[in-house]
Amino acid sequence: MYMVCQKCRQQLPLPPHSKLFRCACGNMIPLGNSERSLPIQEHGRFSSKMRRFRDKFRKNSSRENSRSPSPSVSPRLSLIFTKPAPSGKRALLCGVTYKKEKFRLRGTLHDVHSMSDLLVRKFNFTNDSILILAEEEAFKPPTRRNILQAFKWLMEDLKSGVTLHAIVDACHSGTVLDLPWVYKENRWVDNRPPSGANKGTRGGMVFGFSACRDNQLAADTSAFSAEKTMMGAMTYTFIKAIWEIPDITYQGLLDNMHKAIENVNEARCPLLKIFQRKIDQEPVLSSSEKFNTNIRFKL
Repeated sequence: MYMVCQKCRQQLPLPPHSKLFRCACGNMIPLGNSERSLPIQEHGRFSSKMRRFRDKFRKNSSRENSRSPSPSVSPRLSLIFTKPAPSGKRALLCGVTYKKEKFRLRGTLHDVHSMSDLLVRKFNFTNDSILILAEEEAFKPPTRRNILQAFKWLMEDLKSGVTLHAIVDACHSGTVLDLPWVYKENRWVDNRPPSGANKGTRGGMVFGFSACRDNQLAADTSAFSAEKTMMGAMTYTFIKAIWEIPDITYQGLLDNMHKAIENVNEARCPLLKIFQRKIDQEPVLSSSEKFNTNIRFKL
């Protein structure tokens, strides 16, 4: 069986098992369903080779399919839950490193482990109630598909009236949750859209702690560590404040995070300030409702 290239009008043999064929002139020719069975026009040795190639390809494909799983269900790349989400409180931790990119983040794995430790030892979370996505062999990677599946796990069988805390250590994250109220300069500022669209909840409560304002960058830094361990500035100051002040309030937590960043900026060596980048970020608190920020923070 033959085909004709629509660009150079050259007559070409039709490959037996392919979705796309490239002509010598560079034209790409779509061939439709790759699983079709094609009659091969007898034309001496070329025809018999084509038949052998087809048969060998089908045999190898069948063998590979029986030995290895499809890439779409790879145990490493795909998130497959073997058991339902536990009842009661649960947490999703996501550490994105961008390890294949030029500007890789080196503190996110440390942040994930530190936050998991805080949840278990301070707030009595069980290991089964914490789902971690991270670019480390022990965990599932934070792909788009896995993140969406993880959110489903987080929200599975949730009842009305639940409370959500979102701690987002990322650049430009100030109003990332698009919540109706943002806490600025010790007062609540209306962040509801002019359209009047409801950005609240259906009976629950959402608290959001963001690393910085919408126009700022979140630092991945070793400035807080004598051992020069890389970590997220927001995550580190958040966890440190909770460990140091057992009954800390939302207001106290926000104030301590701001103060810790100010202190590390002031501690920079005057002679080396040109080489030591200032951490220019202001953690932000937002909420689905206005509330008294002097109440105790709890998870």
